[in-house]
Amino acid sequence: MKKGRHRRYEEARKFQRENAAAFSVEDFEFDEPDLFSKEEEDAPDDQYGDLADKYDDDYSDLADKYADFDDNEEEKT
Repeated sequence: MKKGRHRRYEEARKFQRENAAAFSVEDFEFDEPDLFSKEEEDAPDDQYGDLADKYDDDYSDLADKYADFDDNEEEKT
């Protein structure tokens, strides 16, 4: 079993070395849009706001009301 694991490790290292040598920063186009980045409109700031509205979450209203109170307590200690 150790031989098989070691062989797979060596194959993975060889694969990494070959691919690292093939990639160059000069080949990378920085002006192109990033295909893997998320669109800003797909990632809203308040991801739970829609759920709170959907289920009439009263706790979020209370949390907003007492948010300043919690911050003031921490500053005093």
